[in-house]
Amino acid sequence: MVWLHGGGFFAGRSSSPEFNATNLVSYSVARGTPIIYVNLNYRLGPLGFPQGTQADNGRLNLGLKDQLFALQWIHDHIAAFGGDPKKVTLFGESAGAFSTSIHLFNPVIEDLIGGVILQSGAPSGGRAESRDAIWQKFVTAAGCRVEDSWTCLQVVDSTTALKAIEAVIEWDNPISFAPALDGPTGLIPDHPSRLYEEGRFAKIPVLSGLNLDEGTMFPPEKVASSQEIREYLSKSYPSSGSDSVALDKVLDTLMSLYPDIPALGSPYNTGNETFGLSSQFKRMAALLGDLMFVAPGRLHLKALALANVPIYSYLFTEKPGSAPPHWGIAHSANIAYAYGQPPTPVSASSQQLAPIMMDYWLSFAYERNPNDGHGHNRREWLPYTLESPIILHLNGEDLRMIPGDYRKDKIEYIMSQAAILGM
Repeated sequence: MVWLHGGGFFAGRSSSPEFNATNLVSYSVARGTPIIYVNLNYRLGPLGFPQGTQADNGRLNLGLKDQLFALQWIHDHIAAFGGDPKKVTLFGESAGAFSTSIHLFNPVIEDLIGGVILQSGAPSGGRAESRDAIWQKFVTAAGCRVEDSWTCLQVVDSTTALKAIEAVIEWDNPISFAPALDGPTGLIPDHPSRLYEEGRFAKIPVLSGLNLDEGTMFPPEKVASSQEIREYLSKSYPSSGSDSVALDKVLDTLMSLYPDIPALGSPYNTGNETFGLSSQFKRMAALLGDLMFVAPGRLHLKALALANVPIYSYLFTEKPGSAPPHWGIAHSANIAYAYGQPPTPVSASSQQLAPIMMDYWLSFAYERNPNDGHGHNRREWLPYTLESPIILHLNGEDLRMIPGDYRKDKIEYIMSQAAILGM
């Protein structure tokens, strides 16, 4: 099982304590399905994901190429550690899940892995030229001229490079440095939605899902107006020329579909509670969660189902330990459970869910379905199909199959504008 860490493509590391797989590996042995766990780093920020009009000639998506290089190494050498190169499962969360799903567009991936687990992430990709301003800011901060930036950057010392990175990482807009469309021979040859239509993706079994409140970690807590939300979205989904007109129309519709009504916002199921913040926070959190995670995820599920790819999908709703209440069941909340180390304080429900999640994950790694009969007695996880689009409600006290079409009208509108929104 090969893990790709998250961090918005600009932060994170493989050695983080939350990715300590001791419990997962030990439990895999105890249940009779032992795994070898592999973790890796990849280039981040402007060093891993250059942007701008000059990022061509193979210079895009360097972080993704690092990951592919590691997967090829694992394929070539894992047998020396007792592993099976034909039974590699690639799994990740957030940027790690986005990366994992993007690799499905690369034909060589079918030779390197046999299954994928996507925790809060599905394919997306913007245009590098739309992020020209942030790239030029980085180049200038590194003491280089834009016209000869590549030659100059190759000789910049590490101290200068780090200061330049710190100068351009925008914590309120972390997707400035992220995977970008890189042409017919690249890793993301077109918008994912178009690649789906053409059937240009690996037909590899998938286990994927989301947390209930994916969007709550991303809005500025001080957001207080519709205008601020719109400006944030315009910055996050930049367009140019005629596309800017189309984007404006999409944003108009989105602001209408997501009204300023706290009971409809995220964290969900919290009524009119605003946690001492403006009601616009819950509105923005709902918007970002659906734009960044739910709609791309559902688009991916439908494409896979149409191609008869085995899929198992979930919605994670386990209440967190000591997380801020306005986050709800937030992005990244399920990582600890997959690693068998639920957050403190540990409730009875959390204690029950963590081993069951490890059972599902390990079963999928071995059998390409989560129902191998080993480990704890647990609910059968039924596959997601077009005829029966159902998902598993992942909750220690309420483990059951539920419909996978929540917020159907809103999500279908977003999916209909996939190309404009980078999906």
